[in-house]
Amino acid sequence: MNEHVEHLKKLAEQLGLDGIAGEVLDMPEFAVWSGSSKPHVHHYGKGGLARHTREVVDLCLANQKIIAPQVEENVLYLAALFHDIGKVDDYKPTNED
Repeated sequence: MNEHVEHLKKLAEQLGLDGIAGEVLDMPEFAVWSGSSKPHVHHYGKGGLARHTREVVDLCLANQKIIAPQVEENVLYLAALFHDIGKVDDYKPTNED
């Protein structure tokens, strides 16, 4: 399993969100698909979407008190997790193994 997906699953479990987060994190495409369809864009390549999502989740949670003190941590986690989920359908896997 992708290290970024493992990290996100651990956070989901800690927040009591394993069920709903698992809907995304258990998708095989999520762990292997690129975060971008173009080589010159950030997070291009195998696992790019999972890496990008992990970074967004970690940044949101680390800065919650500053950016969204009124939002519960579990809601912020889910918003960050789902923010790019449509990319799973938009992008094709890269040729990288």
